[in-house]
Amino acid sequence: MSVKSSFESLTIVIVLFRESFDLVSNTLSKIKNFKIIIIDNDGNNNLKNKILSNFKIEQYILNAKNIGFSAGYNQGLKLITTKFSLVLGPDCIILEKDIFLLIEKLAKFNNALIVSPTSYDEKNNLTYAGGPLPEHSDKNIVLNISGDVCVDSTLGACMLLRTKDLKEKNLYFDENFFLYFSDDDVCRRVRLMNKSIIQVFDAKCIHQHGNIKVKNIY
Repeated sequence: MSVKSSFESLTIVIVLFRESFDLVSNTLSKIKNFKIIIIDNDGNNNLKNKILSNFKIEQYILNAKNIGFSAGYNQGLKLITTKFSLVLGPDCIILEKDIFLLIEKLAKFNNALIVSPTSYDEKNNLTYAGGPLPEHSDKNIVLNISGDVCVDSTLGACMLLRTKDLKEKNLYFDENFFLYFSDDDVCRRVRLMNKSIIQVFDAKCIHQHGNIKVKNIY
């Protein structure tokens, strides 16, 4: 697959809620050659105008009320017509080369429905990206891996899927989970299908960790 066709084969969905322009701009500047759909659950027209004046965005949707991250991601995912779909948190930085590697790995691992990168913080320390489901172990354990590995769950901060699988196997996020745990739910359903989720060692992302905007995650 050529670089041009790789760009054209992928659409990235980002859901915003009261994010700063600087944080979003830092993420968008690394992925600007891909098709991007932005869902803003805060309906921030000023932020929209600022982003559109600096970046080419395929579709930018302002929601009148906060419908939650799960519903926001679904809203964007249902608009995708490209071969691959990438769910990306606004505070998650990933470079083009790492996205290309995720695409390559998803094509290689036929049994995998989701692939994700290995996550680091701003100081290049490993952070949690994937591991057991929460009912099986502590979700905060950071895997120190040396190669690609199957995980039972991966963070919704960066998930790559084939769009065909997404639609045919109904891998949309359960909108009963407003903000947290919807990524675990999707991964649980993938595992129940006896399909794989792969954390790719050589694909790297940096999680900037935006501010938590709810007081009680439950």
